[in-house]
Amino acid sequence: MTAPGPVAVLGFQQGRPGTAAALAELNRQLAAGLAAPGLLDYQVVQDAARPERFCAYWLWGDRADREALWAAPPEPLRRFRAAAEPLWAAPPTVLRYRWEPAPPAAFCPD
Repeated sequence: MTAPGPVAVLGFQQGRPGTAAALAELNRQLAAGLAAPGLLDYQVVQDAARPERFCAYWLWGDRADREALWAAPPEPLRRFRAAAEPLWAAPPTVLRYRWEPAPPAAFCPD
């Protein structure tokens, strides 16, 4: 059983050598075009020392919101995956975290 409340999901992408610019642009496009119920925040950061490595941070109001998105991915997410998959050295590593105690109000505005 999943505890209710906000959940942070971190997705680590490792690109093949020479794919940093293309992956950065794909991630930028996804961030600009993605809207989903329950998605409170979405940010992508690029590793300065290893530019082919990215971390996507998703903050969800509830894990069920995240699962609903993956059960029926919207067009921006399908486009991103189709274009990014050939650039990845391996499938992304996805980690889920739950806030304990509750997150600061600034992280989960109403």
